[in-house]
Amino acid sequence: MQLFALRPTLAAAAALLSLCAAMPAHAGLYSDDLARCLVGATTTADKTNLVRWIFSNAALHPEVASITAISPEQRVEIDKTAAALLQKLLTQSCRQPYANAIRYEGAAAMETSFGVLGQVAMKELMSNPAVNAGFGAFGQYVDQQAVKDAAQLPTDAAKPAGK
Repeated sequence: MQLFALRPTLAAAAALLSLCAAMPAHAGLYSDDLARCLVGATTTADKTNLVRWIFSNAALHPEVASITAISPEQRVEIDKTAAALLQKLLTQSCRQPYANAIRYEGAAAMETSFGVLGQVAMKELMSNPAVNAGFGAFGQYVDQQAVKDAAQLPTDAAKPAGK
């Protein structure tokens, strides 16, 4: 397989790893078509598997590895599932939109399109009541008054410099 043939797949993988970051999408017509196809062609289970793959790779970071327990066997299964999904999407479900996006917009189309899919997958995950409660739980440890006070700048400090 030529390196060029690998680039779109590698770009997709890189995009999937960075899904949690809110990036402004500069999508073109073909990226938009591919994103719509990817979202429409994935089931809830597919999106969950995608999030599992992202999580399992993020868990490799030394700063968080100690709070996760993903066995090598689980990692292989998660990788295989994600690879099968990517292959199915690009070679079957969304073949034409994928070919057009790569042809007319290049590898950046993959980042944009898979970024949209990742955002949709994360949104579905975050809609779970237990996940919502988990994200809200840290609020009990935040000094709400301190945060509120920090937003109140003195009148002269609120003016931009040089204005």
